[in-house]
Amino acid sequence: MRTATQEVLVSVKNEIEKHPEQNNNLENLAHSFNFSYRYLNRKFSLLFGKTMKQYQSLVKKNELERLLEEFADDESMTVIHFAEKLGFRFDSGLLNFVRRNYNGMSFNMLRKQYQNRSV
Repeated sequence: MRTATQEVLVSVKNEIEKHPEQNNNLENLAHSFNFSYRYLNRKFSLLFGKTMKQYQSLVKKNELERLLEEFADDESMTVIHFAEKLGFRFDSGLLNFVRRNYNGMSFNMLRKQYQNRSV
């Protein structure tokens, strides 16, 4: 049986999953559930093994990979389109995200991997 706090944590996790394109301000999200960010983040980490920010990055990474598979051969999908779909205000945000989460790889190198898979 879940506690009330665990229910809130599951709701926060679901909210992050439902909206990977939104750069949820995690502090605002915590406050919307009437918890401080610090407290909720600590409890989230204990329950799910990742901080809320780490989990948000994982969800964005999974969504990026899904989009790369879906649009592997669509040359009309520019880096700007991918950035918008993932909630980055500028393409540089996506480029930095890819570099940080894929061991220094560029977006174009990552995209080519997905294009090669679809051949």
